[in-house]
Amino acid sequence: MTFRREVARRIFAREFRESSHIIKGDDRYSPQYLLTPTGARCNRIFVVGTLLEKEDRGDGEFWRIRIADPTGSFSGFIGRYQPEALNSLADLEPPQYVAVTAKISVFQGETRTLPSIRPEEISASDSLSRDLWVIETARQTLNRILAMEALSTEDAKLAREIYGTDTSIYREMVRNALEIIKGELEFDREVEKDKVEEKVEKKVPGDEIIEDLEKFLEEEEFDLSDI
Repeated sequence: MTFRREVARRIFAREFRESSHIIKGDDRYSPQYLLTPTGARCNRIFVVGTLLEKEDRGDGEFWRIRIADPTGSFSGFIGRYQPEALNSLADLEPPQYVAVTAKISVFQGETRTLPSIRPEEISASDSLSRDLWVIETARQTLNRILAMEALSTEDAKLAREIYGTDTSIYREMVRNALEIIKGELEFDREVEKDKVEEKVEKKVPGDEIIEDLEKFLEEEEFDLSDI
């Protein structure tokens, strides 16, 4: 039997934490999915964020980690069944930007469902990659919000039925995430420009991504001046 590797979705931490509905296949070999409040069907996710914590829970063979994005944090575990991630984690120390591809794990208790991640791959990253991840994750989240408001996909319809999603909450989540990175980028840009002694006009790191971000905000009709 050939197993197809699932696409790694982009989800903000807040939406991930607020997800609870599991979609199971017809047999034990079928993949299991977590359906999010905006209608993302996830088996794996891709995250670029800040590694805030890593805690040894088992003589170096089992670690608990926490990774933050502008909306919250992902909790995860890395053990001997994720050998590549386990080896990579040894070279990473909080706080540090990391890129993570992870399987989703879901604990279902009597009163609540707790989603977490089990990284397959984890590596050092940088602030620019984090900012680009936030922008693309915002774009994909807004596309799902539009699909939910139009009830144009089956997953959007199912998520609305299960969660009763108020899309304005997730629009605000996206807006806040973009506002945070825009502020950080503008601060970094001014710091870099102060270091440039030449009087000529010169682009510095962050200029291009700010231009892309402002274009994206304009396309999505987000006016940050109103926040």
